[in-house]
Amino acid sequence: LGPSDAVACPRLSEVDIVLAQLGIACSARLVGVPGAGKSICSYQVAKAMAADGFEVRRLPDPQAARITLEDASLGKRCLYLIDDAHLLPRHMLERLEEQANPDCPLLSTHNAVERGCIHRGAIALDAKRAVKTIAAALRADLPKTFEAVRLADDEVGERMMDTDLGDRLDHAESTAEV
Repeated sequence: LGPSDAVACPRLSEVDIVLAQLGIACSARLVGVPGAGKSICSYQVAKAMAADGFEVRRLPDPQAARITLEDASLGKRCLYLIDDAHLLPRHMLERLEEQANPDCPLLSTHNAVERGCIHRGAIALDAKRAVKTIAAALRADLPKTFEAVRLADDEVGERMMDTDLGDRLDHAESTAEV
């Protein structure tokens, strides 16, 4: 998922936590299971910081051999975003976090299959809460949601054999893990 998907999704509550952490510590680690919404959350953070005048720079290859944060003395404020940072060698990520500063904060996302591997100070993304947030936003504008769902599934609707959209949302919310 990319930046345009982040705009389409409702704002996840972890966005505010990440923004606060970046403001205090200049770096933040966002951790969650695959599919929990880490990329969406990080792009929502990037969108908020871009609106505040930050340039957003995304590392395209977390396994790159040499990575550094640009010097803030160039007069630019840049948010550095590393998706899939769990692929980076630990010492390299720690070095980048040490380089982070108020003008060059660093946000990294990490897959965590087990809660035991969450780094101290990391922000854990709650996948079930993200599902509930998205479901609530879809319910808030049912006509628009119905229009979008009908493009993908013409068996949702109000005809006799159709599935009710509300029932579909209830089912997804109660069963979806991510």
